[in-house]
Amino acid sequence: MTTDVPTILSTLRSELFTACRSMSVQDLNLTVSGLYELLSEVKSLKNQGTLVHRLPNEILRLIFKHLLHAYRGRKTGVDTGTILRLTHVCRRWRDLLLGCPSFWARTGCFFAEGTRTFLERSGSAPL
Repeated sequence: MTTDVPTILSTLRSELFTACRSMSVQDLNLTVSGLYELLSEVKSLKNQGTLVHRLPNEILRLIFKHLLHAYRGRKTGVDTGTILRLTHVCRRWRDLLLGCPSFWARTGCFFAEGTRTFLERSGSAPL
């Protein structure tokens, strides 16, 4: 089945715009929230088609552990920015990293809220 994306988008845009003209601000806010959710779902489907997404979780964990090990020798400890950026790549990576307390056990945060977050996520992993 061939999907005519430009036609689908054009129809969606036209019908949504027409419907939005008569909506209350509250309904417009709900519509915006729904569109963000839809966009997130479409991006997630797109991510599932990438080669890296085909890697098993065990391999991704090993890659992440290697990355963290590479930062161990640095004076400032773990590069917290790298860990946080990895959690923003896709939902799968975020869930994987948040589910592994050892990734959060070495903190290089220099601000209270960041340190608190890392400590919470480290769970019972040795610091």
